[in-house]
Amino acid sequence: MWETLTRVPVALILSEGEGECKQGDHTRDIPSGRRKHNAWLAIFRLSYNYFYLKPGEVYMYDETKPFIHPKSNLAATHALMMIGIGKKQSKWNEKTKLPVFRRHMVMQNSEGKRFGMDGIGRISKNSVRGLYRIQV
Repeated sequence: MWETLTRVPVALILSEGEGECKQGDHTRDIPSGRRKHNAWLAIFRLSYNYFYLKPGEVYMYDETKPFIHPKSNLAATHALMMIGIGKKQSKWNEKTKLPVFRRHMVMQNSEGKRFGMDGIGRISKNSVRGLYRIQV
């Protein structure tokens, strides 16, 4: 049974902390101080590109193509468990000749192995509309 459900800023999870990034992947577990006795739940809007993600791609909500629920006629949302944080190179800065990285969160989807890489995917931090800490 849950002890508490607390809404927290996404920046709390994405702030620098302990944990090593895997070489080339730049993904790591949620820092243990924020993970202990906590489960992290994220809520985000769905757009059509979510259903066509390739393994390793980072989901970003596309407001020009929202997924509208057929029964309610409202924009659909989804909730899932966050299990890590990371960054992925998105482009090169032509001025500084350095790579530009985008921060993301690593999610475990309820669809199981059919989704992403064995049920694990990535979502842009800007696509997360609500982040909740469930203290167990």
